[in-house]
Amino acid sequence: MEPAAFESDRAGEQWAEAYQTGWPEGCRRWAPYFGYVRRGRQPHPLDPKRTLRAPSGGEERYEPDVESGAAEAFADCYETYVLARRLSRYGHTTEGGLP
Repeated sequence: MEPAAFESDRAGEQWAEAYQTGWPEGCRRWAPYFGYVRRGRQPHPLDPKRTLRAPSGGEERYEPDVESGAAEAFADCYETYVLARRLSRYGHTTEGGLP
C-alpha cells in the first residue's frame, strides 16, 4: 500500500502545481470552447484567471456564440464533415485512394 500512497501523493502534487501555474500553452482546459459562450460565471474580482458562480446567472452552461459568428462557422464545418463521411460510406475516395 505504501507505493500506491506515494504515487497518489506525487500525482496530487503535480496536479496542484499544474493548477497553480496554469496549463502549457495550447492546452484547451481553461480556454473557451470554440463556438460557445460560457454563462452562469463572472470574473473573479481579485484574480483575472479565475471565475466565480454568477449569483443571477442561473446554472452554469455553454450556449452557442451566435454574436461573433463562431457558432455558424462551427456548424458549417460539421456539415462538411458529415458530407465527407457520407461520401466515404458510398465508396467515394480521394485522388490518392483514401476515403
